[in-house]
Amino acid sequence: MRYSREEFNAMKPMSKVVLQVDGLVKEKEGSIYVPSVDTSKKDFATHKGIVVKEPIKKHYPPTQPPQVFHGTEYEIRLGDTVYFAWEAFNLSKDKEAMEFIEVDDDTYIAIDYRDLILCERGEEKFGLNGWCAGYYPERKVKQSLIYIPTESMEKEIHDAVNSRAKMIDDHPMQNDRIVVTHAPKSYVTWDLGEIINQTKVKVGDIVMFPPYSFAIPLTSSKNVGDELYAINTREICAYEQ
Repeated sequence: MRYSREEFNAMKPMSKVVLQVDGLVKEKEGSIYVPSVDTSKKDFATHKGIVVKEPIKKHYPPTQPPQVFHGTEYEIRLGDTVYFAWEAFNLSKDKEAMEFIEVDDDTYIAIDYRDLILCERGEEKFGLNGWCAGYYPERKVKQSLIYIPTESMEKEIHDAVNSRAKMIDDHPMQNDRIVVTHAPKSYVTWDLGEIINQTKVKVGDIVMFPPYSFAIPLTSSKNVGDELYAINTREICAYEQ
């Protein structure tokens, strides 16, 4: 939908959060905006935005069939950076999931609060709607390994012997565990106020989840292992000590 700047400034959304998202693409597939591969890698634009308008409605109780939604607490503020799952909306082709608002040359997204995944507020980072996020763990090169340096031989040998050299963990379950950097403040509820399969996690935990789970990549980093992944806490099956 297209609005004038005056109309947008006067807008008060009833139940959706309005985000300013950089790098959106004007390509369309039906009514869904589809980001190109290059844009997806540009400044992580397709996965996060800044909260520019809060909804009037901030109470989200659980609902019953036929449309079952979880209950959750509203925990974000104006100016927060929040993450969402762009691929999930593309796959669902749900016209109600996202609304695109065009104002002059700017494009904003109106999104249901319950579809947000993470929030970052200055140095504070936390999960929303029962989500947590983190990075694949790294491990130090063991001294018992035979290490053949390739460049800067003296420094590499010194780092390896003193366990300072790091590598991405090549354990076969690597893709199925993360070191938590964003832990939820609260957990979602369902009808009757029951908390179902919500594993409590804290920052620094290493959590494991089944290989069939849908861990969502939220950033595109050139450094292997530095990519941020989100997993809902209901998918967590174990802690790693």
